[in-house]
Amino acid sequence: MPPVPINSAKRIKGAFMKKTFSLILFFLSVFLAATACWIVDKFGNVTTEQLLFHLYMPLDSDAKTIISFVRNTIFWAVGLTALYAFVLKKLQNVKPDNFFAVHFSKLTYLFFGGCVVFSAVKLNVPNWFKDNFSTRSNFYETYYSDPSQVKLTFPDKKRNLVLIFVESFESTYSEKDGENLIPETAAAARMKGVNFSDADRLGGAEQVAGTSWTQAGLVAQTCGIPLRLPIDPAHYRMYTYFLPKAHCLYDVLKDNGYAEKFMIGTKSSFAGMDIFFKSHGDLKIEDYTYFTGKGGKVWNIASFKWGLKDSETYSLAKKELSELGKSDTPFAFGMMTMDTHFATGYFDDTVCKPKYPRQDVYKNVISCADKQLSDFLAWLESQPFYKNTTVVVVGDHLAMNDAVFGKDKRRRVFNLFLNAQAKPVKTTNRKFTTMDIYPTILAAMGVEIAGDRLGLGTSLFSGKPTVLEQIGDTEKFNENIMKRSAVYDYLLYGRKVDL
Repeated sequence: MPPVPINSAKRIKGAFMKKTFSLILFFLSVFLAATACWIVDKFGNVTTEQLLFHLYMPLDSDAKTIISFVRNTIFWAVGLTALYAFVLKKLQNVKPDNFFAVHFSKLTYLFFGGCVVFSAVKLNVPNWFKDNFSTRSNFYETYYSDPSQVKLTFPDKKRNLVLIFVESFESTYSEKDGENLIPETAAAARMKGVNFSDADRLGGAEQVAGTSWTQAGLVAQTCGIPLRLPIDPAHYRMYTYFLPKAHCLYDVLKDNGYAEKFMIGTKSSFAGMDIFFKSHGDLKIEDYTYFTGKGGKVWNIASFKWGLKDSETYSLAKKELSELGKSDTPFAFGMMTMDTHFATGYFDDTVCKPKYPRQDVYKNVISCADKQLSDFLAWLESQPFYKNTTVVVVGDHLAMNDAVFGKDKRRRVFNLFLNAQAKPVKTTNRKFTTMDIYPTILAAMGVEIAGDRLGLGTSLFSGKPTVLEQIGDTEKFNENIMKRSAVYDYLLYGRKVDL
């Protein structure tokens, strides 16, 4: 067989490389589009801020989530790329000058561009660019009240605080498909405590931009601001400090002599909580790593070591609170549950019996969370320290799965204030956000707040209009709080930065 001419060999090699590059580009195109679809389907309408945040900070995932990702992205990309290669080869064998076969690389570039645009729109990237690179807003200059400059007057006998963040807990659970999945917690809100509502029934806070994931929810409710990301990481050491110039709830309590603890059943590195809490206040963090050395058990043994069951977290919290309650020093004890985490949560059959059919997994999870929370609140009420303790229960954000409620459902983040010292002026038909929780917690503890404002939050006990009520329109509110601001840049970077 005669040797292949050098020029012909180069052409064959070039054609092979061209085809290989096109197939790789096609694979990446499908993978990108499938990933965008999977993220929205799994987590709902996420923001670019949320995606960028989790590129900075670690986010533990269980095996089911990882399997779901592989099945719905990589499998699709591999399968469609193989089909694309097969069709391309058939076309070239049948008719070498076929338009599609000749111009396959150009068509692949167009397909890639289309997938990039599709994914960007799906993940709200254009709005992120608009917010960060448009004209700066004076929204914060108008509405932000610097907590470090506000006069706060604590009562002579400072009250203890128990702050419970319940993962993905919504007031909407009280009316899911015409059923009340949280009857015990709802009863506590109606009969024993205060629930601030957007309606004339059990309700809660609107979830606005920059507050829709775990760490953002914590920042909103303890600092009174949304969580935004630096557009240039070179100016920001996120693993060293977190919103260094924000003056948050635990900063205030530290300044007033409180003993501070925060308990969570996962690793505290989840969503960057450890960095946040180390930057604000003087919290002793007790997490999964801390407790596994003291007999903690892993609840999802079949997957990755994700955390403690809520039943174990509540049990450990009782021990910690019993010790804190013996001291004359006022304490601020925070905790976060995890059984209700997306997508289906964890149903603890050691403490609950299923009320709903097996296919309604999440309903059973919510029902069990309601029972465990109610039992814990009843235990708190029976403790000697309860008389001088304010208890606050909030969801960190809405459930990250539109399949649970659908996209048209009125959904609100849950809140409940027990043993509050302030008397509310109005609790129903309010327009407010989770950022209003910050000053409302302090007001519930009997703290007098000059002007009733901290951060972008307004004490709901005061009856004064919130920022959202002043603006009136949620869409306009969202547009303004996510724009670049010199005030927010200072809170974020700790200094003036020109980017």
